[in-house]
Amino acid sequence: MTVQQEGAREVSRKLDYYDLDVIISVGYRVNSRQATQFRIWATQTLREFIIKGFVLDDVRLKQGQRFGKDYFDELLERIREIRASERRFYLKITDIYEQCSIDYNKEAEITRTFFKTVQNKLHWAVTGHTAAELIAQRANADKPNMGLTTWRNAPQGKILKSDVVVAKNYLIEKEIKELERIVSMYLDYAENQAAPHHRRLHDGRQRHHCHRATAHHGA
Repeated sequence: MTVQQEGAREVSRKLDYYDLDVIISVGYRVNSRQATQFRIWATQTLREFIIKGFVLDDVRLKQGQRFGKDYFDELLERIREIRASERRFYLKITDIYEQCSIDYNKEAEITRTFFKTVQNKLHWAVTGHTAAELIAQRANADKPNMGLTTWRNAPQGKILKSDVVVAKNYLIEKEIKELERIVSMYLDYAENQAAPHHRRLHDGRQRHHCHRATAHHGA
């Protein structure tokens, strides 16, 4: 029995509920008007996923679930994980400082040095070690998987040379979660700083502003 508000009246109706897999399967096989509308919606949703790599129900996420499981926290956790990935973090950092540094050059040595410095501060905030120190301390040929906790083709795939030189791959789950939160805070702070300001990347004041976000974590 389902109760819903219709105008000023509270109406009770007995409704049939079907498994989601059944709905999807039937929706692609029958030719009713409702099935056609479903296929149009499903095609639009699939197209957005193929182009963007994600699909979100903005209204439902904003309102939250009154009943059943709320997946909002899971969404935030997955976004933090993506933002903290080596490649995504580098792209975002360079994008931010391209906006706020008038002398930015992605090919310059100072750009690579700047990224490594930020990366080391983040690792230090979590482990008390720089990226190089972390690799030297935890890489061990006598341990399973060289001491790695994750790698590109994990868990069953082959470990590559490129995997063993990434410090993040040696972090335990607790450290990874902490790193993801710090990266998220740092990027939010850096984006906020980038908006109204234009500085030179080699300027000490620029480095001060760029690193202040990690200072509160012991970096």
